[in-house]
Amino acid sequence: TEPKQSIRTEFPLDFDEDFEFKEFIVSDSDAKVNMITKELFNEIDQTKRRGKLILESFEKSVLWITARSNEKIIAMALANGKVVEWEYFSNRLKMVKNFKEDTSSGEICTCLSYSPDSSYLIICSSLGNVFIYHMETSSFTSTPIPISQKKKNVSCEKIVFAPNSKYFAVSDEMKSISLFKLDHKYEDPSQPIEWVFAAKIRAHTLKITDLKFSADSMKLFSISEDMYLSEYQVEGLRDTLTVEVFDKIQSESVPTCMIIYPLEESEELLMIADAGYKIKLWNVVNEQRVCRSTTLGPTFAGSINFLKYLPTKKGGRESMNFSSPLKSSASNAKMSKRSSMFKKSNIMVEDDKEDENSARNKSILGSSVDRKSKLGGYVAYSTSDKVIGIIRLPLNGTPNNSTGIIAHTGKINSMEVSPKGKYLFTAGDRDNSLNVWKVDYE
Repeated sequence: TEPKQSIRTEFPLDFDEDFEFKEFIVSDSDAKVNMITKELFNEIDQTKRRGKLILESFEKSVLWITARSNEKIIAMALANGKVVEWEYFSNRLKMVKNFKEDTSSGEICTCLSYSPDSSYLIICSSLGNVFIYHMETSSFTSTPIPISQKKKNVSCEKIVFAPNSKYFAVSDEMKSISLFKLDHKYEDPSQPIEWVFAAKIRAHTLKITDLKFSADSMKLFSISEDMYLSEYQVEGLRDTLTVEVFDKIQSESVPTCMIIYPLEESEELLMIADAGYKIKLWNVVNEQRVCRSTTLGPTFAGSINFLKYLPTKKGGRESMNFSSPLKSSASNAKMSKRSSMFKKSNIMVEDDKEDENSARNKSILGSSVDRKSKLGGYVAYSTSDKVIGIIRLPLNGTPNNSTGIIAHTGKINSMEVSPKGKYLFTAGDRDNSLNVWKVDYE
């Protein structure tokens, strides 16, 4: 066969005319969207040819969220190894740590938490290392603290701080709990005060689903997939963390999460949600555990995996309606989605005229707040699949006292509330997004 003749088209080249084109946007692998204009092609400096940043999102999903008690700042652990702080009113983003640049072992942050007094940020990694970040100096301690001396690469799963900011506990994939305390090194008064490893224990046989300190910081509680509630004495411990009480609290449904029930002053109660859509109140003052009540929880989508108390200025006993896609006739605490990106968020800056000292004394989960100020109120929750919502206290099992809305396209990795309960932060898994919700108590 004869070869086909090539078709050649000649375009007139007139270098005297300007190169004209419409503005366009470019997205990159770092989840950034930039505006490109024709002036950029005339720039000689390479750093000036990057365009105007108009949107910045997440290249990987957010694994964990924690909020500072005295600042409008949250810290996030991303699946790509980055730990960032975000000031959600001014949209300022600060890199705290990048595991990808610091190590080539594939280590990432799996959970993190601010201390209730906002002096420290504790970062726990997938290789069992605990990094201490000093907020005042914006620096890390010289070396991380390992949670295990014998077994390496044991991933941390959950972290919780004591209300007095003197202890924090970390659970790992080996079903163990490690306790750290702020004390003199080697208990030598001549040594400086720093975070030291205090004790470790393995009381459960299956995965630990949640940890919680008591309101007075003297006890630590843990629940597990083995359906047991374990209590440990923290105050005055010597090298070992002993189990004070070990009770079976479920026979069918796995306990998934818990908080200190904020409505009871006469006795300490744990509010525990399980995989069977039930919420139980357990007395934890006496050695013998007593279930005070069992109520039906939200049944919208999956079991509850996070519970967060929402502090209110009026104590929460006022009547409210919950206005959302799932309307309820009894409650009206309105939740609206405000932002899902770092830049161009729609959060309105509000002047919170509270002095810094009173804000510092407030804790997200009633850690350092007087228990009398926590009467009434609401509890925010998230489920294992898509849904977040609010439960009105006290618990009575009425479906009208809770509501839920679809917040993400799939699993919800983490949830956190702002110190004053005005905003709720949720992190999705597959959608790589952080959503900011405003809770309207009016």
